[in-house]
Amino acid sequence: MTFERQGIERDPHEGFLVRSIARAALDQGFGEIVACKYPAGSIVSSLLLLHDKRSAYALVMGNDPDDRKNGSGIYVFLENIRRYQAKGFSTFDFLGINSPNRGDFKTSLNATPTPYFVVTWERPA
Repeated sequence: MTFERQGIERDPHEGFLVRSIARAALDQGFGEIVACKYPAGSIVSSLLLLHDKRSAYALVMGNDPDDRKNGSGIYVFLENIRRYQAKGFSTFDFLGINSPNRGDFKTSLNATPTPYFVVTWERPA
């Protein structure tokens, strides 16, 4: 629904890959799906987190478009930063700032953009 709202058409294979990664992470114990629900049980926001021994990685997040401004997405991120810090993890990785709207959201949570790598190119001699 998020991609549809943003006018993004996904290749069906992308959905297959995300489901495969999620299933492997859940089955092999290096990931979890965390959801924020209304008292009646409907999911408002959810986040797929992967982790290694030191860091948690916020891989995929989604919000119900009708409820995305109610703060549930922020709650899911903040609650999981707290949870993983309590578990002794040193890093909570938002996995980039790939659009202005997501960048504003992620940096508003005091995230520090950090390049994974720097590439330089020199013409061969």
